[in-house]
Amino acid sequence: IDNDFSLIWGPPGTGKSFTLASIIYALYQLGEDRTVICCLSNVAVDQLLCKLLDIINEEKLNIKPGNIYRAGRTMDSRILDTDYLFPNDEKTKKLRNQIKENQSTILQLKERKLDKSEESIVLKAKNKELREELKAHTEFLVNSSRLVFSTIDNFVLNTNLYESKFDNLIVDEASMIAMPRLLALGHNISKRLILVGDFQQLSPISIVKDDLLQDSVFEMSGVNIRNTAHPALTQLLSQRRSNEKIVDLINRTFYQGKLIPQAVPNPDIINSEPFSGRIIALKKVSDGAVRYTKGGTRQNKVFAENVIDILDVFSNDKIADFTIGIITPYRGQVSLLRALKKERNYDDDFDKRIKIGTVHTFQGSECDVIIFDMVDCPVMENGKQNR
Repeated sequence: IDNDFSLIWGPPGTGKSFTLASIIYALYQLGEDRTVICCLSNVAVDQLLCKLLDIINEEKLNIKPGNIYRAGRTMDSRILDTDYLFPNDEKTKKLRNQIKENQSTILQLKERKLDKSEESIVLKAKNKELREELKAHTEFLVNSSRLVFSTIDNFVLNTNLYESKFDNLIVDEASMIAMPRLLALGHNISKRLILVGDFQQLSPISIVKDDLLQDSVFEMSGVNIRNTAHPALTQLLSQRRSNEKIVDLINRTFYQGKLIPQAVPNPDIINSEPFSGRIIALKKVSDGAVRYTKGGTRQNKVFAENVIDILDVFSNDKIADFTIGIITPYRGQVSLLRALKKERNYDDDFDKRIKIGTVHTFQGSECDVIIFDMVDCPVMENGKQNR
């Protein structure tokens, strides 16, 4: 907080989100400072805001409506149920109540396997309209809020946000943000710039071969795995998330042994079938084949079926309550996995513990067990070699 410019290096599982939420809380406690917090995705914004809500609840802080504002669209039930994140005028209350009632009906229809029914589709469309109306109605809060949470794109495209003056800017996953976008975010910031990320993970994506668009702000500041002595850099290196063997796998490969494993092993997960006693397991599939979809993505049905077979084993453990993440490089495989999972009709408790997504959508998330579906293999469905 004493610095006008800070870089925070937070590899996976080192408490980046908790640290960020604590910084945001400290800035709020300063008094009059206005802070905007930007993330790449709505999911990341909601996760960080929920971390702040945890601290507020622990500290039993009384927040007045309008002091904290979640700009843009959220579907997170906890955020929607937190009254002080929204104004308390009659129109806002009415819109929020309508959204909650519709969402409750949508969930009931889903439990009855009617989530594709006409009633469910109509309610989802109606809720989308109501959320847009609520967003438009509450945008006036931007100019009076002490903390504003937003996606990066929403911040730049929303005139009210972009033209507002803030004391502090915090950017999560800043290692993925190209310098021109950071300049756009910081044009009206007067006191502090706090950038958080991991330069050993995904860098900015650009089809234009230009260092300004492809190098992260860490790299441009001279920070890399060989040089971490920058005066503005704070390093979070205590890894409290993963088993020591998993930490060791990434530690030697990407972090030059800098990470310090501190997680407590969970025997219930380690001893569960089908990989009892193994922290890291490989499943060999010899008859897989890749197909290219019309949308230009890739699928491998045999690989997907093997993943579902693993889920079947996990679903038979009626005592376990751990979460399972399935990560794959391609959106086509995500769609295929979700379709195969739906056919299984797992019970709701187990189904809710499964998350399927691409590498990018998982960025910043965590699950107790991760299954990585590579998709690619040497053979195409038509028998040709996959190059």
